[in-house]
Amino acid sequence: MVANDGYGVYEIMVAFAHIAFVSLLLGSALTNIFRFPWFMYADEPRPAVQRGVGIAELLLAAVVCLPYFWGEGSSVAALIALAYGLAVGVLALWRWKKGHAFRLSSLLAPALLAFAFGALKAGELAALAAGAQA
Repeated sequence: MVANDGYGVYEIMVAFAHIAFVSLLLGSALTNIFRFPWFMYADEPRPAVQRGVGIAELLLAAVVCLPYFWGEGSSVAALIALAYGLAVGVLALWRWKKGHAFRLSSLLAPALLAFAFGALKAGELAALAAGAQA
């Protein structure tokens, strides 16, 4: 019988947060590349801006996924997720303060997904570092 110290459950939480965050990025990237009318960052962007943001989101999703394929760069993926969450959260609060007509949750949900993945991944890395020192 294997002792359950909770680490397996924690790894599952990190994986689900990662899947949710990357799914959001991929969905938004494809929406922006093919110029569907939903653009969460601003109102009525120019076509080049929307496609550029879509390509950037696609690259961001690829960079966040790299540690799961090669095992290196997990700390970079966590930092990128936290930076994305911070940027989108600040954008949401700025748009809300300016009185733009949009749902605050349409930007806070991606920010919270990014924060969840970044914080859980950072916690996993800290636990692995502490376990390696013990």
